[in-house]
Amino acid sequence: MSKLAYLLIATFSFLFTASMNLCGEKGEAGTELDFLTLGVGARPCAMGGSFISISDDANASYWNPGGLVQVGTPQITGMHTDLDFGTSYDYVSCATPLSKDVLEMKTADSYDNVIGFAFIRTATGDIPITQAGDDTIPGTNYTEIVYKGTAHFTASSYLFSYGRRITDWFSFGLTGKIVDMGLYTHNGTGYGLDMGILLRKSGSRNPLLSNLSLGILIQDLTVTKINWDTDYTDEISPAVKGGITYRFFGASAPGGWVPEEGICLTVEGAQQIKTERQEDWHKPEIHLGCEWKLVNLVPLRVGWDNGNLTAGIGFITKHICVDYGFVSHEELKTTHRIGLTLRM
Repeated sequence: MSKLAYLLIATFSFLFTASMNLCGEKGEAGTELDFLTLGVGARPCAMGGSFISISDDANASYWNPGGLVQVGTPQITGMHTDLDFGTSYDYVSCATPLSKDVLEMKTADSYDNVIGFAFIRTATGDIPITQAGDDTIPGTNYTEIVYKGTAHFTASSYLFSYGRRITDWFSFGLTGKIVDMGLYTHNGTGYGLDMGILLRKSGSRNPLLSNLSLGILIQDLTVTKINWDTDYTDEISPAVKGGITYRFFGASAPGGWVPEEGICLTVEGAQQIKTERQEDWHKPEIHLGCEWKLVNLVPLRVGWDNGNLTAGIGFITKHICVDYGFVSHEELKTTHRIGLTLRM
């Protein structure tokens, strides 16, 4: 592989390591290209990225496919934000419940099978490409910097999800993903698998059980490898995430649309798994979130994303929800997440 190709891949890794820190990641070995850790959805990001045990809307394909069974009607949601280095970050996801026989509208609890799809994309343009001078190149020497033009990179991921209700309190889901990256004239492709579980006793007469939910997600279960056409390979190591949510005063409606005033508190822990390419274990992460529906149409949100303050607000109508999320960072710039959700 040429020196320029090594330079391009190294530049790409640096940009994503820095951008990843926007959501609290530390950019440790084994996660350099894992742009999927940036988080999706203005609502989950405003709650500190603590959404594994909630996952009650179209964002579940990313956060926990086991929660897809809570989506009672077809939904589509999207988000946009601007990261550092002129990088744009866009996301769209949809989910629809399926009946056992044919596709038709029923009550939320009638659906045992739900499918989802999500698309995530980051893009940066006009990256200057330079290379150290070489005495063998006419008109240059090793003390000079040779300008090679500009490069663009894109990183996209396609998520295909399926959620299945096993019992009235246990649901299971899988998300298969295709990762496609392009930098200058080089391309990288990878495949991964996430597995999620949600434990929630819907409709229980016991308030403690009906308001409590537990979620578990194993992300990149198979060690997602990005294989470049330069014979260079990057790895995204697996991570185990678990969360617990409790709802006070009001119960959530299917699809994340709270029917009456209430407070939702959630806490989540995450641990990246050590692989052969890493010398030490990564530090565990803690995420905290709170959602309070102050009035029937306006939920307020606040969170703690592994040391970074987050906050947000939403506006809910029968079929449309507009969300805003604020994500701070101690070193990089603050980001603003704008989201829109449509419910059929």
